[in-house]
Parts: sequence; C-alpha cells; structure tokens
Amino acid sequence: MSKNEIWLPAPGGELEFYIPRAVWSPPLPDLEPPDAPVREIDAAVHVVVNPQYGGSETELDADVIDWKTTAQIREHIWSSGLGVADGMDTAQRDILPQKITDRLLRQTAEQANGRRWYFGAGTDAIHSDSPTNKEIARAYIRQIVQIQRLGGKVAVFPSLHLAGRSEADFMETFTQLDAAAEGPLLAHWLGEMFNPAMKGYFPGASFYKIMELPNFESAKISLLDAEREIEIRRRLAKIGKIVKTGDDFHYVELIEGTDEPIEAEGAYESDGVRYPLGDYSHALLGCMGAFETVAEQALNALAQGNVQGYRRRLLPTAPLSYWLFQSPTAAYKHGVAAVAMLQGKQDNCQLLPNNPSARPSLHIAHLFKLMDGAGLFSEEQARKAYRQHIQPLLR
Repeated sequence: MSKNEIWLPAPGGELEFYIPRAVWSPPLPDLEPPDAPVREIDAAVHVVVNPQYGGSETELDADVIDWKTTAQIREHIWSSGLGVADGMDTAQRDILPQKITDRLLRQTAEQANGRRWYFGAGTDAIHSDSPTNKEIARAYIRQIVQIQRLGGKVAVFPSLHLAGRSEADFMETFTQLDAAAEGPLLAHWLGEMFNPAMKGYFPGASFYKIMELPNFESAKISLLDAEREIEIRRRLAKIGKIVKTGDDFHYVELIEGTDEPIEAEGAYESDGVRYPLGDYSHALLGCMGAFETVAEQALNALAQGNVQGYRRRLLPTAPLSYWLFQSPTAAYKHGVAAVAMLQGKQDNCQLLPNNPSARPSLHIAHLFKLMDGAGLFSEEQARKAYRQHIQPLLR
C-alpha cells in the first residue's frame, strides 16, 4: 500500500480505496459578496477542550478550555461573513460552569469588535431545585443585560428550570424578560431530540404569545420538523418577525424558501441591513460552523438570484450534516469538534470531561468521506487529514 493511497472502512470489516473529490472534480468558482445579503446566517460555535487539562472533572476550572484556539474558531466564522452564536448548546452550555460562561462571554465580546454575535442568556446562577418564576426571570435578566451592554444579541437559552411548567409560568417569566431587556431578543425553541428534558417546552399557546411581546424580534426553531417551521415562520412574518432555522437536516430548503406570498408589511432589520419579510428562514445553526466557507459562497449565489448555484454548493453539505446530527442527536457536539480537527483548526475532538455524548472512532472515518464530498478539502488537505487522523484508526 502506497503512503499516498487512501483506504477507508467498508461494510463487513473490509477496506475500500478512496480517491479525494478534489482529484476528479474541479472546485466551483468563488463568487463576490453581494451589495446586501438576503439572509442573516449565524453559526453556533463550539469550545475547544484543552487535552492537557488535569483538573477536576466535576468542578471544571477555566483551563479546561483552549482559549486561544476557541477564539480562532470564531474568527473563521466571522471571516466567512457569518455571525457567531456563542454560549449555546453547541458550546456545551448545559454543563459549562457559570465562571467559564462569563469568561467566554467577555472573550467573544472583545473579539467581535463590532461584528454580529449572539450569546445565550440562561439560568446558570440558580442553585435551587424549585425556583420561583421571579427567580428564574432574575437569573435570565442578569445575563440578558450583561450581553446587551457588551454589544451582543441575546438568545434566550432554554432553561431546565422552566421545562415542564405551565403556560402561565412561561408568560409570567418571559413578560419580565421583555420588560427588562435593553434591546431585541431571540426566543430559542430547542427540541427534545437535542435534549429530552425539553419535551413540551413552550406549552399551550405560550410561544406565539411570547413572540407578540415587543422585544422578541426573532425565534430559533430547533425542532427538526420542516413543515412545522414553515407554519411558524409564516405566522410570525404577519407580525413582522422572523425565524432563524435551527434545523440541521432541512436547512438547505428552509433557507431557500418558497414563492408563497406572505401577508406582511415592512422588513426585518438587523445591524443596519433590511431583509424583506418572506416565506423563508434565516439561520442559526451548529452545522454552519462545519462548512462556513461553502455556506458563504452558497449565500452569495442566493443573493445574486442564482438558486441553482446556491443548491450546487450547499446541497452536498446535507449528507455531512445528517451524519453529524444522527441519533443520538445530542452527540453532534463531538462531530462538530471532529470536523474542525480534520480541517486542521484544532488538534483534538474531545468534549468537556463530564460530557458523555461521544461517537465511535469509525464515525470519524466516515465523517472524513462526507467532508470531502461536501468540498471541504483540497487534495493536499484530504491526504493530510487522512494521515493524521484516519489512518491511525485502521491499525
């Protein structure tokens, strides 16, 4: 076997010879950015774990994070014309201690330097098992105000303290958030596929009532249900508000949208850009951090009215995203880190020490093939990633 050959696992325990896409398929030409974007797209970013961390696995210290490489991951996103969405589930927010979350917030705010960024506002400060609605609101508000005063946009992160409560509880809590906010808010609806504890979140009619509050300008829908998302975005468009898709399976068609007429007036305005209200989704996605450069080119094509060019670039990423977010969906965080590792952006794909959501090693081998199919490698990059991270798995 030549050192330049690539062999990948095949069914039955055999190996198959593989030729990188770059050898036989020339890359699509780069497209110049448009005068104005047609969709607001943000990538939910992950934190890079320090493989040398030797501290507690239950009471994490700040040096569990490789802060320099974590910052570089965010720079890749901004450099591709996307916004950064930090401090959310992709960043393992559910198990990040508050002191690390606060440091991540400060670092992202400083690094952004005027570029668009979201950060999740949560209820990390609560240590009671049965907090009151007022206590939940107070914990949220502390972070909402902190994020907004640092120049960030707020994603109201789903709270385990609210999960399972009544419609009245949700309305009482979110009304307080709306009143205290110093700027626009995004409501984050996280489906039970990402976190089983989120089953039944936004009970009754609470979601639509919350979206009628003046500061809630948008919603991130992570239900992996395209038909339901379309229904939601059409209803919200009528009151001048938008959906950012969090659907890592159907994002290509949801972002493209349809020609269905929408009875809505005005536009959604963000960072000085006006987006006409229509039957399409904007996006805030974990998968976007895996192929931000391809996404940039696809969105440039869409903005130029080149729908076929948009599809030719973005559709090949769909098999990769399906593989990343396959059941158990919560384990996608390991795949996002593995993609960055195979791209040479970080040197490991570890998760935080007390996060059990990992994938088998051969999962990464197939990930390599799907990344190549999505056009994420040059031939040289593919061979380097194979030698460093895939070939050792076959020994």
